[in-house]
Amino acid sequence: MSPVSRFNRRADEHPAHSGPGRLADINDPSVPESLRRVVKSAGGRSHPHVLRIVGGRPRVLVAARPEALVHVSFAGEDEAEATAAFSVAFVPWAQVEEVRVTGVSIAFKWSGHSVSVEMDTHEDALQKVLFFLDVAAGGS
Repeated sequence: MSPVSRFNRRADEHPAHSGPGRLADINDPSVPESLRRVVKSAGGRSHPHVLRIVGGRPRVLVAARPEALVHVSFAGEDEAEATAAFSVAFVPWAQVEEVRVTGVSIAFKWSGHSVSVEMDTHEDALQKVLFFLDVAAGGS
């Protein structure tokens, strides 16, 4: 039996909203080039982002551009051409109602919608949120 973390979650358990998988960088070959251009600035540097890969396919991508939070939902594994099937929401920072860190989860909420992503540690989650908020405030 797996140990329970201080957040009342088994160490090997993955919440349903983010699904099992691994964290990846935007340069992962499974990410379509069109999405890489959305996440990378004109200078080629990547904006802060969280990319979750399930199997060999992206599942969710959340990125912080200066003008908006970018949320990408990918088609499920059962759908054909899953790596090419995705929808993108650009949410202006003024419309983001809440950014919350709970344990290793980061949740972003806006007008009846939300997305939650998992980091490896609580410290990683806090640091990533600070990077997101810095970009939203006009930093880096």
